[in-house]
Amino acid sequence: NTFLEESKKCGLETLPFQCGFFITIPCKNPDEVYKKLVEKKIHIIPMGNVLRVTISAITISECAYLPKVIKECME
Repeated sequence: NTFLEESKKCGLETLPFQCGFFITIPCKNPDEVYKKLVEKKIHIIPMGNVLRVTISAITISECAYLPKVIKECME
């Protein structure tokens, strides 16, 4: 819930999420965004036209700040 709430606050679009291990973010250039995130020591999965965040592998505090960083790297 923390990741989704913070995504809404910063305007980061996510695909519908009910439950599971990943949150999916639509992205026009996932490979470029991935490279920017790696420079910040953040590793998420670029796939086709989305980014997948493994929320099961990160802490609640990481879920709180990660959406903003992703959004910034997408701009």
